[in-house]
Amino acid sequence: MDLANGLAEWAQKHSLTLLLTAAALTTYLLHHLYVTLRHHRPIPSVPMVTVRDLSPLDSWSRFGEEVLAKGFEDYRGSPFQIMTGTGPKIVFSSAYASEVAKIPEFSLLSYVKPDLFTDYAGFEGIRFSFQSKNERKLPDMIRLRLTSALASFTHDLVEEAQVAIHDAFGENPEWQSSEFKRGAVRVIAQMASRVLWGKSLCRNEDWLSIAENYAIDAFYASQDLRAMDSITRPLRSWFSKSCRRLRREYKEAKGILARELTRRQAVSGLPKPSTDVVPQNARGDSISWLLEASNGTIGTNMLVDAQLAMAVSAVAPTSETMSQALRHLCEHPQYIEPLRKEAREILGRFGWTRVALYKMKLMDSFLKESMRFCRGRQGIGRIAMDDLMFADGTLVRKGTRIIVGGKFWDVDTYGANVLDFDAYRFVNKRNEPGQADVWQFAAVSPEFMGFGLGEHACPGRFFASNVIKIALALMVLNYDWDFEQGTDFQPSEAENIKFIDVKSRLRHRRRKEEACVGSMVA
Repeated sequence: MDLANGLAEWAQKHSLTLLLTAAALTTYLLHHLYVTLRHHRPIPSVPMVTVRDLSPLDSWSRFGEEVLAKGFEDYRGSPFQIMTGTGPKIVFSSAYASEVAKIPEFSLLSYVKPDLFTDYAGFEGIRFSFQSKNERKLPDMIRLRLTSALASFTHDLVEEAQVAIHDAFGENPEWQSSEFKRGAVRVIAQMASRVLWGKSLCRNEDWLSIAENYAIDAFYASQDLRAMDSITRPLRSWFSKSCRRLRREYKEAKGILARELTRRQAVSGLPKPSTDVVPQNARGDSISWLLEASNGTIGTNMLVDAQLAMAVSAVAPTSETMSQALRHLCEHPQYIEPLRKEAREILGRFGWTRVALYKMKLMDSFLKESMRFCRGRQGIGRIAMDDLMFADGTLVRKGTRIIVGGKFWDVDTYGANVLDFDAYRFVNKRNEPGQADVWQFAAVSPEFMGFGLGEHACPGRFFASNVIKIALALMVLNYDWDFEQGTDFQPSEAENIKFIDVKSRLRHRRRKEEACVGSMVA
């Protein structure tokens, strides 16, 4: 009774506070409910596509590629809409790609924010890249300090690839089975870390674990959040296993990078101010680049956010591309020996140089064909920041999110064998007059938007291309690869995103024939 009386007396004394708190909470919930319902309301007069008698949301979540294929087939170039976990999107045909890419009011940053939950705790590494104040920081840094100096990084990448591949796949000449994607992720993370974070971190197990897992866990966490009811999502995110894991990784990354920053400043003092002109052979790593740009005044939080943003960009998509390529090698083993022959001949002539990587044209074509088979039917995504009208008179209202279809399965672009995996497809297309550079692996165009299109095309695609070519060449030259007996697994799919499950397995064994290749560094 004393407790009850005490609570009643406290409530009476603080009745106004309780009333105002309840009113504020009710207002917030009603506003959130209104915004949620408005954003999840289908767009009037645009047909909604579903498959297999499922709801629009379940259709997209479970069979995204099938939804897009049905929409393109049924509406023959006219727009249709899909319902995602964060609201509707209008899908346009690939004919609109060039126009969308050239209109600055079609924003990529604002398009991605709702799907990646950049305002949620733990997603700070994602948030950094999609804040307007940081929009150009990483792309400019990659272009000026990384892409312009790619040739000078080749030796480091090869050296780190040799170490990482040995550790991941061993020297056993007998067939052995492994969850190969874990090995591929480690190889890519270690190679990227050598260049982006320096030798002190590239073999630091704690940091490599963060570099490997943060982006993958962010993908799964965002996928879990999109599947939640949007009204309860903010609260449930604090209890979600995947979100808790992401917050833990962010905290660990903060500790690792804070110690690294302290170590560097103790050893060399604050860096000199950055200059307007960056030498073509600029070295250093992404930590020193940010320190120089800020004259050593960058805060730990911003440093952590920026480095995790780099990890998301450099490790996750690159290791996924690498894993898909290894699976395609096993699915189409007739290309293994031609790839070995090309690598053997070019490395014997040019050594491990950027020139050699450029001249591996079959390797380049194989990787582009592998990417074509993994991209589904989706090209690029944007959101209209104002009412916008296409040249044909089609109006897109402010706030509308759109998807532009890709041409990855277009018969007119790729020929009658478009459904076949042809590793020579892009070698042949590059041999056509004036097409030598148009169909390179890292090239972007409305016909192939694997790395995006226009101003927002992936700025690190040239670095990623070199990393994958070095790793795949070494893994093809030095190992045999095959599916486990009696298996031929297919990639998983969620919301039209194809990915290799980390538990998928391949067989590999060490070859002795190419043992000398690793020393061919010019």
